[in-house]
Amino acid sequence: MSRYICNLPRANDIANYIKEDAGHSIAEAADEFGVSKETIRRNLNFLLLVAFDNYHPRTDLQKLHSDMKKTLKAVNSRNRKNKS
Repeated sequence: MSRYICNLPRANDIANYIKEDAGHSIAEAADEFGVSKETIRRNLNFLLLVAFDNYHPRTDLQKLHSDMKKTLKAVNSRNRKNKS
């Protein structure tokens, strides 16, 4: 279990990185943090699990996760428009 708890600060940093500036993609976050895109996704899923825990919900992390998902949606939409 401690392995996952150690990933919470990184998950928090990744979510904040994705939100900053005009937004960053998962691929950009993977390059920035020096890990694979799959590791980024796992860390963000872990953030989601901690934020919406049934016994100890964390509203601060819920807002962070929600804002990060909105930013990712906007970034993905912008990237699709640029490819067209």
